[in-house]
Amino acid sequence: MIRFILLVSVTSLIIAYGAEYIFGIKPCILCIYERIPYMVVAVLSIASLLFKRNLLPLIIVIFIASSALAF
Repeated sequence: MIRFILLVSVTSLIIAYGAEYIFGIKPCILCIYERIPYMVVAVLSIASLLFKRNLLPLIIVIFIASSALAF
């Protein structure tokens, strides 16, 4: 599960930065703010895999906060 979350987070960031820097699409301020939770989740996912800790509850809280921000 953590590997899937890591894959989705990193893929989302690659697409966002690719759209910005390769295709020249200017992001809105919310789009920039929404990148922060994905970066944090990617780092936590890597830490969870490296240190064999279950950080899934924290990752879920971050996604809920991210959804609240987007709403």
